[in-house]
Amino acid sequence: MVLLDKLNIDISQKKLTKASSFIIERFVVPEDQDGLILLFQMAYDYINLILVYDSNYNLRAETTQIHERRVIKIHEKDLYTSNEAKAGLIPEGEWIIAFEINNEELPDVESLCTIEVTGH
Repeated sequence: MVLLDKLNIDISQKKLTKASSFIIERFVVPEDQDGLILLFQMAYDYINLILVYDSNYNLRAETTQIHERRVIKIHEKDLYTSNEAKAGLIPEGEWIIAFEINNEELPDVESLCTIEVTGH
């Protein structure tokens, strides 16, 4: 496995004013990947929804079961793919992660969400 990207997203009450907001992040997948593992780590449970789109804009994962640590596996084979994800070819190019933040649950201090994307 190889680390493809590590995203550090700083989220605070000051930056988000609505009851909930979507944040969009991108990462690049090189050619010849059989699967991806996305690891979400945060100090608080403030993410309501995570959506992952491949470089062809196909929805590849959707989950609402998010806690302080969440792993999503997307693979060519069903056996190695998380229940909330869709198995299939892993196209190279820019992938998108969209997640909905519950602003009412955010603490007053600045919050950090780290996303590590590994490929194999």
